[in-house]
Amino acid sequence: RREPDNPHDPDAIGVWLQCPTMLGLLRPWKKVGYVKAPRAGKWAALLDDGSMQVTRAIVRSFYAPDDNDYWPRISLEVDLARK
Repeated sequence: RREPDNPHDPDAIGVWLQCPTMLGLLRPWKKVGYVKAPRAGKWAALLDDGSMQVTRAIVRSFYAPDDNDYWPRISLEVDLARK
C-alpha cells in the first residue's frame, strides 16, 4: 500500500500480508515492512497515477531475527502490470 503521508519518505510503499483465518471469521492484514526506497521511488508515481498495478505478490523467503527490535527480512516476488 502506498503511504504518501509517511513522514520519512513520501514515496513509501508498505508491505502488508494477510494473516491466517482467525476463528474462521477474519483474515486480518498486518504490515511487515516497506519496499526499499530506491525501488519505491520508481514505483510510487506509477502506482499513484494508476498507470501500474501490483497483480501478484508472493513471499519467497522470510527471516525474523530473535531480537524484536528489527523488522523481519522478507524476499518478495512481485508481478506488476502497466495499464
